[in-house]
Amino acid sequence: MNLLQRVMLMLGSLFLPFSSKTFREVVTTNGDDRKMTKDPTKSDDGGASESQPLLSGKKVSTDHTPSSTCRLPIEPIPLFFLLAIGLQNPILKEFLYYKQCEKINITFVWDDNSSKCFLNMSDPGYLAQQTAQAGASQQLLYHNIALLSPVCFSAIFFGVWSDLSQRRKVAIVPPIFGMIIQAAVYLLLMGFEFSFEFVIIGVTFVGLLGYYYTPFVGIKAYLADVTPRSQLTFRLAVLSAFEGIGIGLGYVTSGLWIQWQKSFTTSMWIPLGLFIFMFLYVILLPESLPKSEKKLFSCSHFSAFGRACKSAKNSDINWGLLGCYYVAYISVHFADGAFSEIVNLYLMNSPFCWDPTKIGILLAAMYVGGHMISAVGIRVFGRVMDDLWIAQIGVLSDVLANTLMAVSAYLPHQDIIPFIVPCVRMFGRMQHCVISSGMSKLVSQDRQGSVFALLYCFEAINKLTQSLVFLPVYRATLHWFPGFGFLINPAINFIITVPVLGFVHYRTRNRSTRSQLTIN
Repeated sequence: MNLLQRVMLMLGSLFLPFSSKTFREVVTTNGDDRKMTKDPTKSDDGGASESQPLLSGKKVSTDHTPSSTCRLPIEPIPLFFLLAIGLQNPILKEFLYYKQCEKINITFVWDDNSSKCFLNMSDPGYLAQQTAQAGASQQLLYHNIALLSPVCFSAIFFGVWSDLSQRRKVAIVPPIFGMIIQAAVYLLLMGFEFSFEFVIIGVTFVGLLGYYYTPFVGIKAYLADVTPRSQLTFRLAVLSAFEGIGIGLGYVTSGLWIQWQKSFTTSMWIPLGLFIFMFLYVILLPESLPKSEKKLFSCSHFSAFGRACKSAKNSDINWGLLGCYYVAYISVHFADGAFSEIVNLYLMNSPFCWDPTKIGILLAAMYVGGHMISAVGIRVFGRVMDDLWIAQIGVLSDVLANTLMAVSAYLPHQDIIPFIVPCVRMFGRMQHCVISSGMSKLVSQDRQGSVFALLYCFEAINKLTQSLVFLPVYRATLHWFPGFGFLINPAINFIITVPVLGFVHYRTRNRSTRSQLTIN
C-alpha cells in the first residue's frame, strides 16, 4: 500500500465511522502475492457473491476478490463532490444576477445589504431590479439547456458501460474530470470576463462527460454490489445524508466566502481544488466487482448492449411495478424544481433582499437537516411501518414546506419564516431513498448499473424540464406572486406521486398476501 493510498484511506475513515469493519480487514503482503482475509464480494446475509456479469446467467465465483489491497469507502465521493457543487452553483447564479445588475447601473455595496434592494414598487430601481432578475433567469435557462441536454444520453451510456465492462469506475471518473473543466470555464468567465457563449460551449462538453448525475449511477451501483439487500434502503439513506452534509456545507461556505473575499473569482478556486482531489481519490478506489477479464474499450460492447436490452425484455422483472417506481421518482424529483432553480433568486428579491451569506445558511440548514433527519427517519419509522408508508410521510413533509415557502413573502416576520421551512421539510428526502431502493430490489445484481443509469437519465431530463418550467414561470409571475413556482410541488405530488405510490403499495401488499397464502 503506497503513501497516497494510506492518506486516502485515513481521510475516508474520518468520514465513514459506521463501516469500521471495512478497515479491520487484515492485509498480508508477501512479495507480489496479496491476500485479504475478508472477501468484499460476499454479503453478510448469505455469503454469496452479489455481483454477476450482465450477459451471463451464471453467478460469479465467490473465490475472486478485487485486486486492490485495501477498500477505500465510497461515501467521501458524494460528500466532497456535492460540497464542490454546493459552492459552485450559488456562485454562478449570484454572479449572473450581479452582472445583470451592473448592466442596468444598480450599485452593490458588499457590507450594506440595504443598497441591494428596492422595496417601493413605484421606484424605478424596483423595476430595474425585476429586469435583472428576469435576465439572470434567462441566462440560467440557456446554461441549463446546454449542460443537461447531453446528460440525458451520457448517463445511460456510462451506466450501461459499467455493467458491460464490469467496472463501476467508468461511470465515476469521466464526470469528475468534466467537473474540473466546468470549474475552469467558470473561472475564465468570472476572472477574465470571457463571453457567456464560451461558457455555453464549455458546459455542453461537460454534459457529454456526465455532469452531476452520472457519478451517482456508479456510486449507487457500487453500493448495490457490496450491500445486502435487507440493508440497502438504509445504506442509500446514509449515502443521502452524506450528500446533504456535502451540499449544505457547500452552500453555507459559498455565502460566507463570497462575503469575506468580496469576489466571485477567488471563491471558484475551492470547487476546482475539490474536484481535482476527488479525481485522485476515485483513481485509487478499488472496484466493487471481481477483476474482470473483459476489455474496458471494446466494439463488442455495442452489440452486447443490444443483447442486454433484448434479454431484459425476456427477464422476470416486474416491468409494471418498476415503471410505477420510475413515474414516482420522476414526479418527486420534478416537484423539487422550485428549491433547486428559483430559491436563490426568490430570496435575493423583494421583500427578503437576502445576501449570499444568509441564503447559504438557509440552504445549508435545509439540505443537511433534511438529508440527515431523513436517514434517521427511515431507520426509526422502518421499525413500525413499511417503506412505502415512509415515502408518503416524506411527500407530505415536502408539500408542506413548499406551501410555506410560497406564502412566506406575505407573512409577518419575513426574515424568520424561511428558516422554519427546513424544520417542516426535515423528512422530505425519505421518498427518494425508498423509491431508489425499491427499484434496485426489483432487478438482479447484474443490472444495477443499467437501472440507475436510466434513473439518472430521467433525473437529467427532469432537471432540464425544471429549468424550462420553473424559470419561465418565476419570470412570468414575478410581479404579482413570486412564490407561485413553489405551489407546483403540491400539485404534482397530489396528482401523481401520492396515487402512484399508493398503487405500488397496494400491489406489493397483494403480492405478499398471495405469496403467504401459497406457502400456507
